[in-house]
Amino acid sequence: MLAKIVNTFRNPSSLGDRALGAGAWNVLNILVSYPLRIAGNLIMTQILAPDAFAMMAIVTALHTGLMLLSDVGIAQSVARDPRGEEPQFLRVAWTIQIIRGLIIVAALLGIGFGFLLLAGDLGANDTVYAEPLLPYLIWASSVGLLFKGFESANRMLARRLMRPGPVIIIQLIGQISGWVLMVGIGFTFGTVWALLSALVATNVVTCILTHVALKGPRMRLAWDRPQAVEMWHFGKWLIGSSLSDFVINNVDRIIIGAVVDKTSFGVYVIASLWVDVARLGLTRIGGSIFVPYFSGVTNSGGDLTPVVRKTFFYYSLLVFAAFGGVLVFFFYIFEHLYPDAYALAPTFGAVLAFRILPLCFAPFRGLLISMKHTAYIASATTGSAVFSVLLTYLLATNGSIYWAIAGFAIGSLPMDLVTINHRNSRQYITPWPYYALAAVGIAICVYVASIMSATYAA
Repeated sequence: MLAKIVNTFRNPSSLGDRALGAGAWNVLNILVSYPLRIAGNLIMTQILAPDAFAMMAIVTALHTGLMLLSDVGIAQSVARDPRGEEPQFLRVAWTIQIIRGLIIVAALLGIGFGFLLLAGDLGANDTVYAEPLLPYLIWASSVGLLFKGFESANRMLARRLMRPGPVIIIQLIGQISGWVLMVGIGFTFGTVWALLSALVATNVVTCILTHVALKGPRMRLAWDRPQAVEMWHFGKWLIGSSLSDFVINNVDRIIIGAVVDKTSFGVYVIASLWVDVARLGLTRIGGSIFVPYFSGVTNSGGDLTPVVRKTFFYYSLLVFAAFGGVLVFFFYIFEHLYPDAYALAPTFGAVLAFRILPLCFAPFRGLLISMKHTAYIASATTGSAVFSVLLTYLLATNGSIYWAIAGFAIGSLPMDLVTINHRNSRQYITPWPYYALAAVGIAICVYVASIMSATYAA
């Protein structure tokens, strides 16, 4: 396998080789970027109190929500459309992306005013929602999203071609720039603005480099109504799906942040970072492969059966390895590397780690998107989002924080189980063993949550 990866870097000849190379590049990205992110987190926890991380969790959740709410499938359209490599197509996609970015910035400014006016009604006085600095952090963070909207569409082209190397190098340079600025401001001033500076600097540097360093047509504003309409028809269902994804992945920050004090919430945010490292790494690998790989096989008239089964097998191995790694190292890491203020973080993480397991079903979601079943995905994610919100809210208000985390951890399962039950998924697998696997995962998660709740809840 290692020899094949090395050969793929040198000569990515076939579609399968390019998919393997794309995955290898993303693994390399994880091996560099995530240790850097974790190192920055370890440094900043020595400088900042937990409530600083609580505030930044709300800011990043808002960024994620607005990005997903406005997701009309621009990158997916470039990846799957036969014209996706044409300069005019890319320039129109870039223009739509800019419009989307401006709308997001306007919405973020409005949300900041909402927090300023309604802070006293959004949560108790000791919660993060009542923090007077929060609206100003939200407003300042809009600069980063403005630059993100102007990133070159050649980044999408590189994804289509499954040649992510230059894009990953650009991301790493942007991340390193933000990291250096964050640490410098952190040691100098010791405020939450150090965390925000990293977010903004990363987006600014990345935007500039996508225009300077990536191969492809030079970007300029362009418009093509039929193309825009086609993108809308393809992507309109992704809006609902993306919004539901946001709810599924951030309902903990929305609900738990409103019912616990900001210090405890900050500790929870630090615990979730380690789980998110594993989840985001897996999602990044899958996002670079599934849709373009399956679409490429379909467009070339190839047989998807061995492709889907092999993808599912190897990706599931990665998911279970990540889950085991988080559980094994969590308590050791927080006992030896973090201040005493974060002592409860590993107990939160022991329950939260169960969020990793449902990711093994992600290839089938990519398969359905490549086959244009976006309406089905939207319906599945919407139902799962409603389930996740209700379950997390009921457990947060009627139990301990551990039960709320357990509800959040298993909240995405309805979407995953419906996805593998689709007729196109059932062509390649029998879903019943995976239903049994999900049931076992739920039972173990509930058992762990009950132990933590009885042992640590005040």
